[in-house]
Amino acid sequence: SRNKSDFQILLIGRIAAWKGQHVAIKAFTELPENCTLKIVGSNHFGEEKYEAYVHQLVKELNLTKRIEFIEHVSIVRLK
Repeated sequence: SRNKSDFQILLIGRIAAWKGQHVAIKAFTELPENCTLKIVGSNHFGEEKYEAYVHQLVKELNLTKRIEFIEHVSIVRLK
């Protein structure tokens, strides 16, 4: 048995509508409870409203225990 969940999904990239984080969040409702998602990144270029929207979407879908947001991380720290 694993610690936090049996399956962890990592989504890395700038938070922007065209990248579809909202699609991943909505799709996550179809996955089993033993799956978690980490969204790594932050908004740039005026995407503050979209970032607020995806955070709110996670709350509305009751996924706050399964989806975690992590601020921008340099590629060096990911290695």
